[in-house]
Amino acid sequence: MNEDECQQVRGVLVEYADGELPAAEMQQVAAHLEECSDCREGLTALRRSLELTKAVWAQSLPRQRPAVAVSARRQVRHLKAVAVAAACVFLAVGAGLIWKATRAPQTPGGQQTRIYSAAEIGTMIQREEASARLAASARILSDQPGGKEAAHDAYVYLARMYPETLAGKESRGRIEND
Repeated sequence: MNEDECQQVRGVLVEYADGELPAAEMQQVAAHLEECSDCREGLTALRRSLELTKAVWAQSLPRQRPAVAVSARRQVRHLKAVAVAAACVFLAVGAGLIWKATRAPQTPGGQQTRIYSAAEIGTMIQREEASARLAASARILSDQPGGKEAAHDAYVYLARMYPETLAGKESRGRIEND
C-alpha cells in the first residue's frame, strides 16, 4: 500500500468508525481497508479502544457522600457529552500512537523497544481512562460545597490504585500540595 494513502486513511479512522464521513469517502476508506491489513489492524485497535471506553464509562462513579453526590450527578450529566468526546479523542490518539509505536520496533539509536500484547495495551488504556475519569470526578467534586474532603479521598485512592497513570501521578502532586 502507498504510505501517503495509509496516512490519509489513518487520519479519518475515527470518523469512519463512527460513520461520520460522506458516503463517497466511506467507500474509499472501505476499499482501502479491504486491501491494507495494517490499516485494518489500526481500525480494529481503535474499535477495541472505543469499546473499552464505553465499558469503563458504564461503571459507576466512586461512592460519594449523598449531599455531594446529587450535585455532582447533575453536573456530570451536563458534562457527559463533552467527557465522552474527550475520552474518545484521548483513546483514538492513544490507539494511533500505540499502533505507530508497534510498527517501529526500534528506537532511532537502533535499540529494541518493548512491544506490548493487545491484551496489555487494552489494560493500559483501560487503566489510563478509568483513572482520568476518576480524576475528572474528583475535580468536579472539589468545586462543590463540602466536596473538598471527598475529592481529597478520591486523589488518595487514585495515587494508591493507579500510580503508573498520569492521573495517579497528578493526584500525588495534589495530595502533597494540600
